[in-house]
Amino acid sequence: MAADDGLHDHDATGVRPVAGQTGDMAEHYRLLLEHLPSGYSLHEMLWDEHGQPRDYRFLDVNPAFEAMTGLARDKVLGRTLSEVLPGIEPRWVEIYGRVARTGESVSFEHRDAVLGRHWEVRAWRPEPNRFAVVFSDATRCRVMEDELRRFSALQRAMIRNIPLDLWARDATGRVVMQSDISVAMWGDLTVSPDSERDVPEATRAMWEDVNARARAGETVRREHEVLLPDGRRRVFSSVVAPIRDGTGEGIPGILGINIDITEQRAAEQALRESEQRFRSLIENALNLPVQGYDHERRVFFWNAASERLYGFTRQEAMGRRLEELIIPEDMAAEVRRDIARWMAAGAAPPAGELRLRHKDGSPVAVFSSHVMLQGPGGKPEMYCIDVNLDDLRRAELALRESEQRFRSLVANLPGVVYRCEAERPWRALFVSGQVEQLTGHPAAEYQSGSLPLEHIVHPDDRARVAGEVKAANDPDGHFSLEYRVRHEDGTLRAVIEQGRRVRDEEGREFLDGVILDVTPLREALRELAAALDFLDAVMEAMPSALAGVGPDGMIIHWNRAAEEASGLPRDAARGRPAAEVLSRLVGTAPEVHEAVARRQAARFEGLPRVTGGRLRHLDVMLFPLTGQAGSPGVPGAVIVRVDDVTERTRLADMLVQTEKMLSVGGLAGGMAHELNNPLGAVLQGVQNIVRRLDPDLPANARAARETGVSLTALRAYMEARRISEMLDGIRDAGTRAADIIATMLEFTRPGQGRRTTARAHSLAERALALAGSDYDLRRQYDFRKVHVVRDYAENDDTLTCVPTEIEQVLLNLFKNAAHAMAEKRYPAGQTPALRVATRREGDEVVIVVEDNGPGIEPEVRRRVFEPFFTTKPPGVGTGLGLAVSYFIVVRTHGGSIACDGVPGEGARFTVRLPAKQAVDG
Repeated sequence: MAADDGLHDHDATGVRPVAGQTGDMAEHYRLLLEHLPSGYSLHEMLWDEHGQPRDYRFLDVNPAFEAMTGLARDKVLGRTLSEVLPGIEPRWVEIYGRVARTGESVSFEHRDAVLGRHWEVRAWRPEPNRFAVVFSDATRCRVMEDELRRFSALQRAMIRNIPLDLWARDATGRVVMQSDISVAMWGDLTVSPDSERDVPEATRAMWEDVNARARAGETVRREHEVLLPDGRRRVFSSVVAPIRDGTGEGIPGILGINIDITEQRAAEQALRESEQRFRSLIENALNLPVQGYDHERRVFFWNAASERLYGFTRQEAMGRRLEELIIPEDMAAEVRRDIARWMAAGAAPPAGELRLRHKDGSPVAVFSSHVMLQGPGGKPEMYCIDVNLDDLRRAELALRESEQRFRSLVANLPGVVYRCEAERPWRALFVSGQVEQLTGHPAAEYQSGSLPLEHIVHPDDRARVAGEVKAANDPDGHFSLEYRVRHEDGTLRAVIEQGRRVRDEEGREFLDGVILDVTPLREALRELAAALDFLDAVMEAMPSALAGVGPDGMIIHWNRAAEEASGLPRDAARGRPAAEVLSRLVGTAPEVHEAVARRQAARFEGLPRVTGGRLRHLDVMLFPLTGQAGSPGVPGAVIVRVDDVTERTRLADMLVQTEKMLSVGGLAGGMAHELNNPLGAVLQGVQNIVRRLDPDLPANARAARETGVSLTALRAYMEARRISEMLDGIRDAGTRAADIIATMLEFTRPGQGRRTTARAHSLAERALALAGSDYDLRRQYDFRKVHVVRDYAENDDTLTCVPTEIEQVLLNLFKNAAHAMAEKRYPAGQTPALRVATRREGDEVVIVVEDNGPGIEPEVRRRVFEPFFTTKPPGVGTGLGLAVSYFIVVRTHGGSIACDGVPGEGARFTVRLPAKQAVDG
């Protein structure tokens, strides 16, 4: 008996019926497979002696299998794969062998290069050693996906390579598309919403306004000036339009285009109408109805112009045959025959006028032409390109009118418009009449060939111009030239030429362009450049720091003095906010910043500012550039002038102080002489009283006996009543008053010491040694505990002076600093510190005494050198130490002494003494 081949005891699915299963169920599965639209086959796997799959046998197939593969059922059942398809790849046996061995189902897509089809395949194991396969035709879906990807890639490439600033935003306002030029100009704005932060604020505000109008349905056209992220200002001609959805009602986004017209404003203005004419033609061409259909006449492409022309939407048209849409019934048979012949012979139906059908049944008159292309899988694709004859007639009328406007425009352009051969000497095919005004030769001489356009270029410039035209590498063929023209009368003119390489329908290359006479502009620019150079030189030579603030609040000018005063280079200052940059010149100064923000004229004198730890005084003036009496101005701009008047303020204070000292000194001297006499009498009287009460003096004892008075009892009485203490107090007070008067006399008398040569640092060291021996228990300070920082210029601090007097000055400064630091509570980690420095500045030797005590308030610094002025409590200081020091430095040595500092951070005294004076003999 023959072995069971498995063909009779299984249903059509490859599943063995169980006991008791009726024939109806098997019949049910058989009918299901018979009518299944996907191909189905059941196989038995064959193995070699090593247990590897070597082939498989066909056990069952359904009708869809026969239709989709072309293999008849009776030709494959019971036969192996190698018998049915001898040249098939062995990988199919390997794939299905894994399914039969492991029981794991597989799904994949297979492209049949022979049949040009895409199959979606699924295989599984219904029972051991067998596998079933179901496959469906996915060709049409893949073709549509390929077409969509190809169309999307083409669209992205076209947008990316458009030589303009082109962009699109979605409904939320985010940028979703930019051309390469747009990215180069603004940066990649599609990365995130924060990508626009580098765009200047004024430009972003303008964008928001225009974008809001476009999202509301308005198409916005405008010319405007914008500020780029790199600081340049450019003029653009912009169009921002809403992107409408298929219904024409929703607006999912907006589309914008910016054309830079900064350099070409005059020429582009003259050519605008001509450009509009060609743009209109391009838009009409894009409005051309196009339909695409396959060999079965089913539509797979239906553009928006076809929707408008025939009334069927893209969704309604896709997948339907042409005769179901736009072909009238009386033309349907002829159309089918023409397409069949076209498919067979490859000859397209002739183009011609047709009367097709609108969705509403009305006739549509078109001129129809046809194109066959090869689609995916090598299948032919056919396209109908229709021209609405009504639109065509209207377009012809508009074209004639546009041609007339173009000729009128060319005749009235300020420049020479031309078309010429692409190679030198550039023989003219057309040249406008303005060439006669530029060269002195009529246009007819150029168009007749008597003169080539090369004749327009100055002989000395022709070689350069020819090289630039040849070397122009713009993708669109654009080139820009500048050269001279010699008129027939011998005068020279300067011109700018803008041109482009173009080709006609036959592929011949020409040059189109316009030549503009810019001689008056060049002369005006030269004069303007000279004026600007002069103005820049004046502003750079000024000793004042000058800052220009533009209408937008940004710095537009920053001269050399401003650079030196602020430490900020000009390039770093320009283009930054004035509020940020001016603080480098004037500090916080809210009144100045407020005046700048208001663009008002103002003057501020003696503004204090701490720079590098030193107090400076500034004069600030603001000049708004609004123009006066008809003269031009820059509305909203302002000039800020800053002068450092620290030295002037110091000299003025010194002059006032000197005058005050002279008057007070004379008064103090007179008072001292007048007080000396009664003070001497008081002190002498106190001394005599004490002597008269001394029991050891014989005269006192004799007088006491004569009067019957006991000196011992009298002395005890005086002690009991503390009269002796009172006399001691009178004597101490008198002595102290005598010391004050002596100091005052020294204060008013010129120095009596000998002038000699000394080293400033040596004088400072001796004064420090004297101060170190001074300890006052009542004042609770010890100079030896103060940290002293020495910063001496030992080799260059020689001066001529009275050494003892300069030591006295330094000792006063050291003691005052020690007293001040003893009163300050220092934070953790900080201790009292005194810095003593000497240096040579020109013809002066400078001695600086600086402490980190509580500092001196400004109102106190103004009076610190006045006699008898002191901040110490009564009995602690006389108020004469700094006054005497002032006279020693100023009057005796012809120098200066100044006090500055920041309250809470310490005080600094600067002594300046002449380095060379006459030495006493």
